[in-house]
Amino acid sequence: MRSQMTSWSFKSARRHFRQWLKAFCKPKPRSGADRKDRAMNGYNFSRPQAKRTASIGYAATTFVLLALLTGCGGGGGGEEPSVPPVSPPASGPATGPSGVIGARTGCATPVDQSSCDGKVTVTLSAVTNPTLTVGEGDTESVIALSRAGGEVTVPLKGAPGERKLVLRAGDGTVLDGGDGKKTITKRCVDGTTDTTEVKWVADVAKCITVYYYPRTAYVFTDEVFTTEKPDGTSGPIAVGWPQVLRGLTATPLKNGTGLQATGCGGSITKLWNGLPFAACTIPAENNRRAFFPIDVTGGVVLPEYKDPLPPGSEWYTSSYGAFGDSPFTAQGVSSLGNYAEVGGVVYYTPDVNGNQLRRTTDGFATSELIKEGPTVLLFTVHENQKSQSGN
Repeated sequence: MRSQMTSWSFKSARRHFRQWLKAFCKPKPRSGADRKDRAMNGYNFSRPQAKRTASIGYAATTFVLLALLTGCGGGGGGEEPSVPPVSPPASGPATGPSGVIGARTGCATPVDQSSCDGKVTVTLSAVTNPTLTVGEGDTESVIALSRAGGEVTVPLKGAPGERKLVLRAGDGTVLDGGDGKKTITKRCVDGTTDTTEVKWVADVAKCITVYYYPRTAYVFTDEVFTTEKPDGTSGPIAVGWPQVLRGLTATPLKNGTGLQATGCGGSITKLWNGLPFAACTIPAENNRRAFFPIDVTGGVVLPEYKDPLPPGSEWYTSSYGAFGDSPFTAQGVSSLGNYAEVGGVVYYTPDVNGNQLRRTTDGFATSELIKEGPTVLLFTVHENQKSQSGN
């Protein structure tokens, strides 16, 4: 209805405008006398044309205004003005690859091991060929990840401490961890007691149990005897087996080697774990020389030690040192390896009789015989106090 009214109003206005324009532009008839009179008075006959032209301009302007009024609803209303469609907002830039290093769980390295496995949770979005770099330098490892992310097993090697984590896309773009704040921790398993401590030893590149014990003396002789095993049963016959010296007794250590080890000498240095060792031959293996740690506290010769010996390791099967090396030369004990001093007590074998095992508690003013018969080959003495754990 409104559209029909608008169409009628516009057509009617246009028809009336044309009629008015036709009447307006039609020249009025004039008599010759009138024209002559006007010419004599300076009338410019071109003015009517100019006047008509200006009138036409006014008429056109009126028409346009009328048309606008009609189109805008004047004189009976018109159509609703159309609203141009609104374009949807331009979408933002496409989201690129992203990733986040989330929860991290460190690990404890077991004894005699060099590495352990930690856990890291990784969240990924639109990442191709993601990787997780763990650690730096000698401890660095790169783990290929799935595009789904999730919990990842992370092998941690090297000394205990923090390892940096860096998450990257396949093109090398760092997604997380570039600031060095995402880390995971590696440590040795707990094992500290009054006499032991689990710690990392760089020279053997693993966590080991270090033992602490008071100063203790040993003697090696050419005796042939059957040693007791830790389970109480008799062990194999051994020669030169280490015996611990306490008071007026020399007690052979238990045999925990699992082998027949014989012809043993003793160390004057310690292993990485702080223990002294016996250097023995194994008859069943063509008299191969092997090294066996001595558990000082437990009084047991332990299974074979197969790691590299510390630099400067020394061991002997008989006394060592040239004449005059001993501080007790004036007392008739001239060689190193012919005595062991513990808490003011000196265990020794005199130069004049290598088959005697003696001790003195008063600086050689007096002495006591512990036993006589077998040849005394070597004395050693060891200690590893907790305050000296690094020595």
